[in-house]
Amino acid sequence: MLRERYEELDHHVAKLIHLSADEEARREYERREKIIRDYESGLYLAKTKGIEEGKTEVAQAMLQYGMQVSLVARLTGLAQEEIELLKTH
Repeated sequence: MLRERYEELDHHVAKLIHLSADEEARREYERREKIIRDYESGLYLAKTKGIEEGKTEVAQAMLQYGMQVSLVARLTGLAQEEIELLKTH
């Protein structure tokens, strides 16, 4: 595993050395890297938001079945204050 990481790192270093010699190629590489980072960041945010929305939906269902706020909080990981707000909506 560690060897693979070093090989991957060596590959990227060689690529950077090559790109640093050509200003336009370096800028294109940096643009592509930014696009990849932005895409991955967007995926992470979407996943996080989806998980939170799922927890809220589950908590609402639990409340509809009459479960206590403290138990809903423990099972969903949501704060009791959040669950209290869900009860009013």
